Amino acid sequence: MRRAIAILLFLTSSFLSAVAIGQVSATSSTSNFAINFFQKIAQSHSQENFVLSGTSLEAVLLMLQEGARGNTQQELSLALCGSAQPCQKVTSKQKDYDVANAIWIQEGLTIKPDYLSTIKNRYQGEILSADFQKSPSKAAGQVNQWADKNTHGMIKDIIQPNDVDKSTAMILANALYFQGFWPVEFDASKTTNLEFRTLDNKKLNVPTMTKKDDYYVANQNGIQFIGLPYRDSQLEMVIMMPVENQSYSEFISSLTDEKIQALISAQQKTELTLFMPKFSIKSSYTDLKSTLQSLGIRTIFTTHADLTKINDQVPLSLDKVLQKAVIIVDEKGTKAAAVTAGIVMMTAVMTPRIIRVDRPFVFAIVDRNSRDILFMGQVVNPAK
Repeated sequence: MRRAIAILLFLTSSFLSAVAIGQVSATSSTSNFAINFFQKIAQSHSQENFVLSGTSLEAVLLMLQEGARGNTQQELSLALCGSAQPCQKVTSKQKDYDVANAIWIQEGLTIKPDYLSTIKNRYQGEILSADFQKSPSKAAGQVNQWADKNTHGMIKDIIQPNDVDKSTAMILANALYFQGFWPVEFDASKTTNLEFRTLDNKKLNVPTMTKKDDYYVANQNGIQFIGLPYRDSQLEMVIMMPVENQSYSEFISSLTDEKIQALISAQQKTELTLFMPKFSIKSSYTDLKSTLQSLGIRTIFTTHADLTKINDQVPLSLDKVLQKAVIIVDEKGTKAAAVTAGIVMMTAVMTPRIIRVDRPFVFAIVDRNSRDILFMGQVVNPAK
């Protein structure tokens, strides 16, 4: 019988890389993975608001990659950073966010010392034990308490007792917390209901913030880009909309890492009046297995999975991957959270002076220095 490893990753408030904004050995940026993941979810949630964290999912997969060999490792590396060579990221705590990593190992199961050392040193992870076989409720509670603590109460119930059973070998978890404030808050007294046009061209009145301030704007390749920095932070929220009369679905499918990085490079500080809806989104993805398979990560879900750098006595394979994410954007700033859980079986245009975010848009939170895309999502109806 194959045993299961449950892998969880928690990110909260403003979306930052759980395993560190570090150096990647492969030539292709791991931001490509975040965008590919976003586009896959957008295909199945085209009429919905949603938020996700490709960086959160990436962190879980990177920890799995540390224990993988052969095709299992190569598929993970190709999806994550575009090379069959292992991606190399290092944990690097920064002042802008809190990072926590941990693994819970089934009591009595031996894990290779080198793998445990990697989790401790590269991911600064805690090594803990749990009895998934005899006390699944208690084990789930331990993980949820850790998640609650490390996400400041934003993620409480990522795992349920029925998510683990006698085949569960371990749970890997990553938590990230960030809260960002605008340099100058939007005046709440000026927030008023203004028109927003949905994908089917319905006109809704939704609470809309407004403020005249310095923003970072660009307009390239039919994309209107607005950057909103956070106070005393290297992070910023970016809003991307297609230009008027362009198909939103075509806009989504045409997004690439190169286009987004070019927009970030081209952004110019500009004083203007911004109208932007307040929004709050909660998303839950009950199984990302098919999504990951469509991104080329297949072998790890089968009996051919090779995770022998974790344990070479008991066959291991990934069973399913879950994620929950939350974002709140208001007059003060941004709060957000995401949790990813995986169960591994033991088996240049003139800048306008007014910008109205009054139609469906994509948002992301990015690191201006590393260019990592931490969270992405879309708003098609702020009233929901």
